[in-house]
Amino acid sequence: MSGRGAFHEFAERLVENGFTVTPAKGKAPIVRRWQNPKPTKIDWLRKVLRSGRYAGCNVGIVCGRVV
Repeated sequence: MSGRGAFHEFAERLVENGFTVTPAKGKAPIVRRWQNPKPTKIDWLRKVLRSGRYAGCNVGIVCGRVV
């Protein structure tokens, strides 16, 4: 891992594979309304990753859409 956290390391690949992701501290999501999100937009995610906003966070997969 790059030392920036799992969110920075794996979120983009997960979104490219169709998953909806959320940053987390431990197992707890840190964004509001994570339970019913729209699919993660790759452009938004790339901007967030460049900003370093969720550095050190884990990555959570929102399972409502996972089959």
